[in-house]
Amino acid sequence: MKHKPVNTAAFLKLIIISSLLFLYLHIFYFNKNLNSIKAFCEKILTNMVKNH
Repeated sequence: MKHKPVNTAAFLKLIIISSLLFLYLHIFYFNKNLNSIKAFCEKILTNMVKNH
């Protein structure tokens, strides 16, 4: 099977755009929930300290 250069370029563009979009959404979501993540980590750490 031979791949056409145009199809390959379009596919690569699609991958790049989707990864950038995913990265943007991930960063946005992470920044939005940074405090809750911090609290969650602290809860886990305190539980680990209590257990050991």
